[in-house]
Amino acid sequence: MGRNFIWLFGENLAATSNNNSYYFWKQVVRRRDGIDKYIVLEKNAANKETYASLSDKEKSFVVWKNTVKHFKIYLNADMYFVSLSYKDITPTKLGFFKTDFFIEKPLIYLQHGTLGIKAIEYKGYGYNNNMFRFLYYNKNIKPTLMDYNKFKDYQLYYGIYPPRYIELVKRHKAYHAQPHNGKNILWFMTWREYLGDNYMTQMLMHQIKGVLSSQKLADYLDKTNSVFTVCLHQFFDEEKIEEFKECAKTDRIKFIHSHKTDVLDELAKNDVLITDYSSVGFDFTVLNKPVILYQPDLKNYLAKRNLYCEVEELEQCSYTKARQLVDAIADETYTINPFFKSRLPEEIDYDFIESGAHIDRMYEEFSAIQKNKVTFLGYNFYGVGGTVFATRSLAEALLEKNYLVELLSLKCTAKPKEMPYGLQLTALYKANSRRKIELLKRGFFRWKGLYGHLDCDCSRQNLSPYAGMAMRKKLENINSKTVISTRESLHLFLNDATSEKIEEKIYFFHCTAALVNELFPDIVNKMEKIDIGKAVFVSEE
Repeated sequence: MGRNFIWLFGENLAATSNNNSYYFWKQVVRRRDGIDKYIVLEKNAANKETYASLSDKEKSFVVWKNTVKHFKIYLNADMYFVSLSYKDITPTKLGFFKTDFFIEKPLIYLQHGTLGIKAIEYKGYGYNNNMFRFLYYNKNIKPTLMDYNKFKDYQLYYGIYPPRYIELVKRHKAYHAQPHNGKNILWFMTWREYLGDNYMTQMLMHQIKGVLSSQKLADYLDKTNSVFTVCLHQFFDEEKIEEFKECAKTDRIKFIHSHKTDVLDELAKNDVLITDYSSVGFDFTVLNKPVILYQPDLKNYLAKRNLYCEVEELEQCSYTKARQLVDAIADETYTINPFFKSRLPEEIDYDFIESGAHIDRMYEEFSAIQKNKVTFLGYNFYGVGGTVFATRSLAEALLEKNYLVELLSLKCTAKPKEMPYGLQLTALYKANSRRKIELLKRGFFRWKGLYGHLDCDCSRQNLSPYAGMAMRKKLENINSKTVISTRESLHLFLNDATSEKIEEKIYFFHCTAALVNELFPDIVNKMEKIDIGKAVFVSEE
């Protein structure tokens, strides 16, 4: 039935294959159900190693970044899945030429962690209203996302567990199946916006060095045969590692950089986690392992970042002094951290996670939504007028009912205003744009025969012939189950549509028959010759 749907996955600017996008893709890529699922990867050493481990079938759905295939898949994709931002899946250059794409397709934001401490700045109206679904894994965070981040209720999807937990649980079971001596302790430091050549940074470095240089910590590690690993966030300057190494009083303190290690491995094999504002605290707590919150710079951190929780709650569950942290480690007074525990499911179903059932659950819903897509055809949904406002309202009502909705315009004359969030808004050409591609559409396609049924449109002189040709081609391959025409001249295009994906064609008539004849000369005569199945009449006349 026509071409398959196309989904494109990516994470961390396509640099990695170890996060939520990859494990979601890996779980569903082999399904043959009318959806082709591709993942874009940068050709680096780690990704090449991942690629070599895949089956031949899986390899056929890997797209190397900035190749011709990447451009083709990106432009033809029906939906995008990302872990960090839309840049996870966009091409950045073709040969020697840089490219600058922005999202014009529905996007599902899988995230790379569980929200609970530090606030993010993504908004419900982000990505030109194309933030279709935003996944959250903290059962308490939804009201905050709606209030602080301005998401609509229908945009938020509770994923229960991040997709990458399928691998986290497997690795944890494998590592801990064998007994080991001593404790493996991981200190994961996240990034601070204030870091630089300033007093606040100097104070933080002093606190960190105070822990590393502690004789009590060194004695504990040597006595218990324990290993203390310090993992710096990928944005930290690697030179800091050498600076920290000089403070350590035992070789049982190791240093790694997150962009050169597999963080899932570190989370799986360690017994105790020390962190500050990172979501890895949730990952560790899911595994029922203790987390120590160490936040010596809380006041300085808050100068540059907002929180999703009350400061007082953090202060009750964290330490701010180097001595307190050392005592907790050496005296082994740590336990399951109540802050993280309170935001997770009461019972963790490890079999459910390890089977990938949490991913399957998401997939089934998103694929059903994809296959029931609704498209409205119109003159200019970016503009104003009764038909435009009515269609926007209807589109938002459908979004609230869990539909994927697209407004497809013949043209665009201005930036959209007050559009429903998560709505796909597409224009065949942009009338005022000076981009080369838009100039080409308006300038090169001038043959009047390309207008097609737009010859009957009263606004024909305000359209490019390209619009008629493009609408016809679009409807030949459109991947929508229901297509609704909101303009009489477009009814004829919809009637001609041959896409096998279309199951419902609906024709909206917004004015009286007399006015139809005036606005669309000869259209009534043409419509008398076609079979209109489902029609909606706004006027009784």
